[in-house]
Amino acid sequence: MRQVTRLGNFPAEATVVHVGDRGADMFPFFQACRATQTHFLVRAFENRRIEPEAERHTHLLDEVRAWPATASRPFHVPGSHGRTARSTIVQLAYGALTVLPPRFEKRCGKEPLRVWAIRVWEEQTPDGEEPLEWLLLTSVSTTTLEQGCRARWVV
Repeated sequence: MRQVTRLGNFPAEATVVHVGDRGADMFPFFQACRATQTHFLVRAFENRRIEPEAERHTHLLDEVRAWPATASRPFHVPGSHGRTARSTIVQLAYGALTVLPPRFEKRCGKEPLRVWAIRVWEEQTPDGEEPLEWLLLTSVSTTTLEQGCRARWVV
């Protein structure tokens, strides 16, 4: 958060995206990006409260994991950290959510935050392998399949 604030604002014609892993999944980080008119792309970790729509889930990870796949893509898994190199098919889903601020962190205020979630996962995993899953949150509008696919490869 301090780094986002320290970097400050950028020219209006520039699109700046702060990229982070699970440790950056913090509401104040999202707010700092908004305050400096920059964007974020982070790997989701917290099962945050969201504004429920109709009779849907009330927490972010639960809701996104319930979304049906909108596409599938071939993917090569490189061998690393005890994982065997292999080819697989990953599923993709994306959509917009409104995240509520943490209830017990007064510094976060009460204003909800609109984000886009992108989920990439493996449905058929070979025996002995851990299923692949990436769940990303971004402030960059993600309304097409191409935008959703592009976001994963940046991380």
